[in-house]
Amino acid sequence: MKSLPNSTNGQRFLRIFNKDNQDFLEMGLDATFGLQVLKVSGFIVHTISAGRNPLVLERRKSVSGGPLRRD
Repeated sequence: MKSLPNSTNGQRFLRIFNKDNQDFLEMGLDATFGLQVLKVSGFIVHTISAGRNPLVLERRKSVSGGPLRRD
């Protein structure tokens, strides 16, 4: 989580995650982080789709552009 702000000059964002000597967050934020969109560009292992919807690609895609293996 800390590597992204370091590479994008987002050190102010990192202050949210600073902890004091009792392991509590230094800033008194009573908030939750929610994930609304998750985009996955690829997997190394085999995966199975949970269901068909407009956000699921129907066809297999090869990174190298070569033929796909049929298992």
